[in-house]
Amino acid sequence: MARTLVLFDFDGTITTSDTLFSFTSHAVPALKYFLGLMILAPVFVFHKLGFISSHQTKEIFLHWYFHGMDLEEFNSHGREYKDVIDKITRPKAAAQINEYKKQGHRVVVVSASAENWIRPWADSHQLELLATKLAVVNGRIIGVIDGENCNKQEKVNRLKSYLNLADYSEIIVYGDSKGDREMLALGTSTHYKPFRD
Repeated sequence: MARTLVLFDFDGTITTSDTLFSFTSHAVPALKYFLGLMILAPVFVFHKLGFISSHQTKEIFLHWYFHGMDLEEFNSHGREYKDVIDKITRPKAAAQINEYKKQGHRVVVVSASAENWIRPWADSHQLELLATKLAVVNGRIIGVIDGENCNKQEKVNRLKSYLNLADYSEIIVYGDSKGDREMLALGTSTHYKPFRD
């Protein structure tokens, strides 16, 4: 029987905004959040200019805001953030995901954001998730990525280790940035920057 796999990028594709900043503003005091934006501004500029990788930039960001935070506290913020994600989900994206689920297709969300703040939302909508993992030492977040940032080729690597792409006669892929190009290349049909009209 023909099987269909549907792959969704998360930030900007399903949501209207990037959740790294949104989650951080939810999880830390406002003063710390805005102070961090000022202190880290040069890092963002160097990243934009190509001098610092996405992986390095994310670790600098996570270390500044979350280094030493208790894992359970961090995950608690993630559970609370589920309702925020629902509010910033593109309505057409939600409708399309629900339609694919009704059709019995396998739907997997693949994200460079940390699984800690996406997993509660994904679980509540019965969606499979592959996302960036964060290192934990002695029960605390240390601001370091565990393995690779789940972006670009790593999205493909994670998918191939998670499932057998050859099992699917149709692969539908949704993405919205250069970080999704490698995953989009897997598709028998692709949708770039969808749900925006």
